[in-house]
Amino acid sequence: MSSSRSDVFSRAVANLNPLLSELEQMRLHSLDQRAKGTRYMWISALCCLPLLILGPFGLVLGGIVTAIACAVIYSRYFASFRKDYEQTFKYRVLTQLTKEVQPGLEYRPGEGLPQYVFEAAGLHSGDIDRYHTEDLFCGKIGDTDVWFAEVKAEDKRTRTDSKGNTETYWVTIFEGILFIADFHKHFASDVTVMPDVGEKHFGWLGKMMQNIGGNVVRLESPDFEREFVVRGRDQVEARYILTPDMQERILQLRSVLGGSLCMAFRNSKLHLSFENHGNWFEPDYFRPSGDFSQLAQFVREMQYCCGIVEQMNLNTRIWTKD
Repeated sequence: MSSSRSDVFSRAVANLNPLLSELEQMRLHSLDQRAKGTRYMWISALCCLPLLILGPFGLVLGGIVTAIACAVIYSRYFASFRKDYEQTFKYRVLTQLTKEVQPGLEYRPGEGLPQYVFEAAGLHSGDIDRYHTEDLFCGKIGDTDVWFAEVKAEDKRTRTDSKGNTETYWVTIFEGILFIADFHKHFASDVTVMPDVGEKHFGWLGKMMQNIGGNVVRLESPDFEREFVVRGRDQVEARYILTPDMQERILQLRSVLGGSLCMAFRNSKLHLSFENHGNWFEPDYFRPSGDFSQLAQFVREMQYCCGIVEQMNLNTRIWTKD
């Protein structure tokens, strides 16, 4: 974080101190209820011990009674308090922190990018049977309209073992950040930039296999060709978008976001996705509300995404729509 951004962040945290103190009291009360619930669970288990004199029947009965009691206690003293605290923290603290640190950007914790938007981006294929999205950021970064959110898309599958038993399991199609930005230029065709798995692992054979998908665009940069496979119906337009400077910027962005980086230039917008590790934009229930490093982590995760605009030079107005 640069010194100027650090100063903005410090002022934002100072402005939030009264609210953070209020949230800390809420968190401590929640933890107190959690401790109380733990005691009640132990008491319920101990109260069922006399049932053991009834033998196996008493053991089963005691287990059932204890399980029911613990489920009721958990819902009363654990889940609800924690959920209320985390939602309050996100809606009151993190939304305000976003406005302070990144003016023009709005944080909407309970919203995300719809499934049809994810599918229209065309970055990940598969039958989506379960889709979840949250933590939507939308607005402007400089002169560029942006939208990004956490997304998890899964495919439901079944398999049968040698004994004929059928098992249902879920395969993750994608889990990470979906980022969309206005590219300020109309396109007549689509251009995709995907990780080059084939050539990297199978050399010339993998390069030949790329042609199976069709519309492969070969570019001059060997470094870019080694990391990505580009497809587009219009070779001239693809090269117009992916100039040598843009190729270098994408390579630099890959070094930051990782090898899962996928991109599509479609409908006058840049669609980009990358896998993230862990659940981003979430408060830590077991850390003090005013913990400086926790708030800084949220800002880092947000700036990780916002930095795409600068890295891709999207605010430069040479990309002006007609």
